[in-house]
Amino acid sequence: MWNKLLLLTIFPALILCLSGCDRTAPSGQNPATPAPEKRLPLAVYPDSETSANPRLPCVPAVAAEGGGSHLDAEAVFRYALAPLVTFPKGGGLTAEVRDNGRRESKDIVSLADGTAKLVLRTNPAHKDRLPLLVYSKAGKEVASATLKKPLPRKWTPVQIKWDEKEASLSVPGEESVSLALPDPIHPQSITLQTAMADNLKIEGVGRFSLDWGNGYAAGVEPAEGSTDVVSRVFGFDAYVIGQDAAKRDFPMLQVLSGSAGPRDVTYHFGLRGEVTGLSQQWSQKVTVPGRSGVMVPVELPSPLKSDVYHMAVRSDEAAFTAKKNFLFAGKRDEPKGPAKFGLHDSDRQTFGFWPDSLPIDFCHLYTFWGYVHGPMWTKDLGITAETPQDEWAWDPRIDRAISQGLTPWVGLISRPFYDWMRDREFPPPARMDVREWGTLGGFPNLTHYRKFVKALAERYKGHVPYYEVENEPMAYLGGTPAQDYAEIAKAVYEEVHAVDPGAKVYGISGTGDFIPWMREVFAAGGDKGMDGVSIHTYVTPAMPEDANLAGKIAEVNKIIASTGKPMPLFNSETGTFVALREVVDRPISPERLGELIKQATPPFYVPSGWPNHAVDEWSGSSSMVRNAITNFLGGARGFIFFGWNDKWPQPEWWGHFVVLSGWKEPV
Repeated sequence: MWNKLLLLTIFPALILCLSGCDRTAPSGQNPATPAPEKRLPLAVYPDSETSANPRLPCVPAVAAEGGGSHLDAEAVFRYALAPLVTFPKGGGLTAEVRDNGRRESKDIVSLADGTAKLVLRTNPAHKDRLPLLVYSKAGKEVASATLKKPLPRKWTPVQIKWDEKEASLSVPGEESVSLALPDPIHPQSITLQTAMADNLKIEGVGRFSLDWGNGYAAGVEPAEGSTDVVSRVFGFDAYVIGQDAAKRDFPMLQVLSGSAGPRDVTYHFGLRGEVTGLSQQWSQKVTVPGRSGVMVPVELPSPLKSDVYHMAVRSDEAAFTAKKNFLFAGKRDEPKGPAKFGLHDSDRQTFGFWPDSLPIDFCHLYTFWGYVHGPMWTKDLGITAETPQDEWAWDPRIDRAISQGLTPWVGLISRPFYDWMRDREFPPPARMDVREWGTLGGFPNLTHYRKFVKALAERYKGHVPYYEVENEPMAYLGGTPAQDYAEIAKAVYEEVHAVDPGAKVYGISGTGDFIPWMREVFAAGGDKGMDGVSIHTYVTPAMPEDANLAGKIAEVNKIIASTGKPMPLFNSETGTFVALREVVDRPISPERLGELIKQATPPFYVPSGWPNHAVDEWSGSSSMVRNAITNFLGGARGFIFFGWNDKWPQPEWWGHFVVLSGWKEPV
C-alpha cells in the first residue's frame, strides 16, 4: 500500500529496501513552452523562510464582501522588493488593514532595509491597542508616533509615506502622525500579517501590489530601464517533491526580467542521488519576454527513482545559484490504504511546511491552555478568567491543518500559567516550573479549564477528530499524580463529547516506564475519561526487540482488556536519536560515529540523561521501521513520527530526533 512507502523513505539507508519494487516518476509530461504569469506584470511570491512552496496556495484566500479576496489564514509572509522595486529617495504605501482582536502587540506591515525597519504596529490590549509607526534599528525602537484611535476589526485604509528625513502614518480623512528618521531607509523587503493586510500597494521606483487575487503572488512593475533578472526554483521547500505539475511541490523554475526586450537565460543543473548513485548534469535555456516573467518545469533528463537527492543550480547571466536537498518517493501501483501515519508538529512554525507527496494524514499539534487564553510572558495584567474567547491567542496551525485537508491530532495541555488557572500545586515528587515571567504547573482549576475545553471543542467541532489528554504526564516535572490525571481526563472527555460526540479522546500518552502509572490511572477510574490509549515507544539507542517493545505493548493491551471496554491503541509520538551529518550529502558511518562517541564528542555523546548517544542513520531507520511494525502487530491504529525537520539540513531544538537528519559543522 501507499502508506508502506513512508517507512522506506525516511533515511537513505531505508531507501535501499526499495530495490525491485520502486516506481519511477514519469518524464516528458510537462508543457514544453513557458506559461506567462497570470494577469500580473511580474509575479513575486513570499520567500521560502516564511511560506514553503508558495507557488500554489496550501490554504486558499476567501471571497471578500463587495468583491475581491482576502487571506484569513494567520501567517507572516515576507516578500522581496529589491532589485525590481527600489526607493532611492522615499516612497509610499497604501493598504487596507484590520485588527484581529488578539490582545498581544502585532506588527501588521514592516518595511526592512538591512537592520533598519519602518513598522505599522498595534499596541497590546493593555496599552489601548493604539496603532503606531515605529522606526527601529537592530531590533531596538528608535522613534515612534502613535495615532489616537485603535484600528477596528473591519477593513480600514491606511497610508504610510517616507522620504529621506521623515515618515508618516495616516488614516485618510481622520488623523495623521509623523516621525523624524535618524537615517534614510531604502526598503529591500516587506513583511506582513496575512490576515490583517489586503489591497496593499507600494510605490517607489517601480510598483508592488498584493490583493490575494492570485494566490500568494504579488504583482511587480519594475522601474523603466531596469535590466534585472530574478530567478527562483519552486517545489523543494517541503523537501519531498511530487510529479504533478498542478501541485505546489512540483519542481519549477521562475525567471523574472525587468528588461524591455526578451532575454535568453541559461541554467546549469547538477543532481546526485545518495542511494542510486545517480550523477547528472544538464542545461536548460529559458526565454523571458520583456518586462515579464515565466514559470517553467525543471527539465529533469531522466525519470527519478526513490532516493535522497542533492541538486545545484547556477546561471552566470542571472547571477543566480541555489542548492536543494530533497526526497522523491515513487508511488506504488496499488490502491491507497487506510490512514496510518502522521508527523509530529515538533513546534514547526513555517507556513506550508507539510510534505504533501508523502502518504501521511495525521498532523500532530498541541494546544496549551496557558498559551491560548493568554501567554503569561506578555505580562498583560488584563488577562483574567473572564477574558473573552475572541481575544484568546488561538493557535493558527490547527486552522491551517484543517484548511489543508489534514487530520489534526490535538494534544490538550492543561498546565496552568496563572494563579487563577491553578487549583493547587501537585505534591512531591512533582515540582513547579518557575520562569522569569511566572510559575507553571499544578492541578488546574477544573471550572475554568472545562470552559476552555468546551470553547475549543466548539471551535473545532467536526474538524478535529482526535484529542489527547496531556503530553507524557507521568514524566513532566516529576509526573502528574494518577488520581489527578484521571480527573483531568474525565473533564476533557465530558466537555469534548458534550459538544462533539463524534470526536475521540485518547489518554495516558505514555512514555518510558509508564505501565505502573497507567495501572494507577485506570484504578482511579481514568479509563472512563478516554475513548482510547496513546503511547510513545522510544527505545533508542536500543532496538525494539532488545527493549522488549512487543512485550510492553502486550502489557498495555492487557490493562485495556481488564476494563472490559473496547479502547483502540494509537502511537502518537515516536522517534530515534540520529547522528547529525558532518557533510550534508553523506551520513556519518558507524565507524566514524563510534569514534565520536568514544571521544565523548557532543552532540553525538550525551554525558547525562537519556539517551546517552546517537545512532547512525542505518540503525535509526531500521529501528523506526521495526518500531512501527511492532506497534501495528500489537494492534496500534496509527503511528506518528517525531519529528519533521522543516529546516533541513540545519538541526533544530529537538536535537537529533528528526525524520530528516540535520547537518553539523565538521568536528
